[in-house]
Amino acid sequence: MSREKHLPHIHDDLDVTRTRLDAFAVATRAEQTTALALLRAQAADESTSAKLGLTSILIATMLVVLAPLLAFDVDDHVRGNPVFAGLAAVVVSVILVIFLVPAMVDVARDQNRRERATVWLGAFQDELARRHLFSGAFR
Repeated sequence: MSREKHLPHIHDDLDVTRTRLDAFAVATRAEQTTALALLRAQAADESTSAKLGLTSILIATMLVVLAPLLAFDVDDHVRGNPVFAGLAAVVVSVILVIFLVPAMVDVARDQNRRERATVWLGAFQDELARRHLFSGAFR
C-alpha cells in the first residue's frame, strides 16, 4: 500500500470532490491509465474470500486439535474441579483470538481498500465519460 500512496489519483479516503475529479481528468494519459489499472485490480481483488475460507479452515483445525483437551469426563473433572473447565475455555478462547484477530484485521483492510477502489473507479470513469460526451462544453 505504501507504493500506492505515492501514485497520483490513488486516495486513501472516499472524499470524491470536484477538485480531485478535475485533477484526474486533466492528468496525462499515462497517469490516468496507471490509476485506472490499479483501481480495477483492487476492485476485482477476491483475496478476502480466500482469507475468510482459510480462517474457517484454521478454526476448524484448531477445534479438532483442541477437542481432546476439552473432552474430559464431566463427573470427574468439572464437578470435582470447575476451575479446570473455566481455564480450558479461557485458553481455547485466547488461542482462537490470537490467531483470528490479525486475520480479521487483514480482511477488514482488504475490504476497505476494495470499497475505496470501487468508488474511485466509478467516479473517475464517470468523469472521463462526462468530459468525452460534452467534449469541452463544461471544462
